[in-house]
Amino acid sequence: EVNEKSVKGRLGHAILEKLRGNYDESERIFNYLISEMPREWILYEGRADLYFMMGKNARAMADINRIFVESTPTAALYVLRGKVKLAQYEKASAALDFKKAEDMGYDKTTIDELMSEYGFEAVFIGSGAGLPMFMHIPGESLKGVCSANEYLTRINLMKGYRDESDTPISVRMKVESG
Repeated sequence: EVNEKSVKGRLGHAILEKLRGNYDESERIFNYLISEMPREWILYEGRADLYFMMGKNARAMADINRIFVESTPTAALYVLRGKVKLAQYEKASAALDFKKAEDMGYDKTTIDELMSEYGFEAVFIGSGAGLPMFMHIPGESLKGVCSANEYLTRINLMKGYRDESDTPISVRMKVESG
């Protein structure tokens, strides 16, 4: 049975597989979830991000356009659409999406700018432990990098603190919120 709780678990699994670089498995899970719950727009956004990471920009744009037609797009979705458009060499159109995201409150200040221009010694980025929102920064999809949601799931539900766990947490793991 597919319900809200099982969708969140499967969505987490799809995101985990994406972060591990198992794109085909992540796509399979997203496709299944979308077939079961075709009006859950966060699923399309997650799959669009996956397609963008896979270089399947036309598929990413199809999912993004569906959200734009049938739901209210977020600033993050405008940014994702702008990145896909840049990959498709549509610079002028991408600039309009980035501008719209800024108008909606999206802050494009980089961590490097916060450190060098504003004098911060450290930066904490936290968005809570709800549905993961990824920052789309270099390295976020590398093996061993995980979202706070994955980390909490592995610790709490999968007993990752135990040595004999199927999904142990490495002591070298660093947590970044998305």
